[in-house]
Amino acid sequence: TDSKSTSDDAPDQETAPPATNANAPLHRSPISNLDTLPITFGDISRANVSIRSGIVRTPCIPSPFLSEIVGANIYLKTEQRQFTGSFKERGARYAIQRLLQKQEEGGGGSGRTKDLPGVIAASAGNHALALAYHGQQLNIPVTVVMPTVAPLAKVDKCKKFGARILIEGSHIGESKAY
Repeated sequence: TDSKSTSDDAPDQETAPPATNANAPLHRSPISNLDTLPITFGDISRANVSIRSGIVRTPCIPSPFLSEIVGANIYLKTEQRQFTGSFKERGARYAIQRLLQKQEEGGGGSGRTKDLPGVIAASAGNHALALAYHGQQLNIPVTVVMPTVAPLAKVDKCKKFGARILIEGSHIGESKAY
C-alpha cells in the first residue's frame, strides 16, 4: 500500500523542500570582479586615514581554539579597546567627518565644526554611545532616539557625552520611525 496521504490538504512529500543540514558550511560564490563592489579598497583606506587620529589602533590576535574548530587561521579584532568598548566608533566618527567634509565642499559653512547643525540617529546602545562620544570630540551636536528598552547605562553615558536623548518607542523600529 502507498503510505503517502491522498488528502488535498497534505503537502506532497515528493515536492517538499529538502531538509537542510545544520552542520553544512555556508558558502557564497566568490566575487569575480572586485571593481563592481559598491565600496572599494581605496574607500576603506581613505576612511582609515580619516579616522586615525580619533580611534584606538587595535590589534588582531590569533585564536588557536577557534582556528582548530574551523580548520583555518582565525584572528580576533580587539575592538573592545575603543573608548566606548565597541567597533561602532569607527563608523560613527567617519560619518560625522563625512558630513563635515560635504558641508565644507558645498560651501555650507566656514569649515568650523560648530556650523554643522548636528546629527541624529536611532540606536539602543553602542552606535548611540559612539556617536555621542565622537560628536563631543568633534564639537558636533548629537541627538539620539532610543527605545524604552535601551540600557540605562548607555542612556546615561550618552548624556554625559553631551548628547540630547529622546526616549521614543518600545523597540528600535519605533525609535527609527520617530
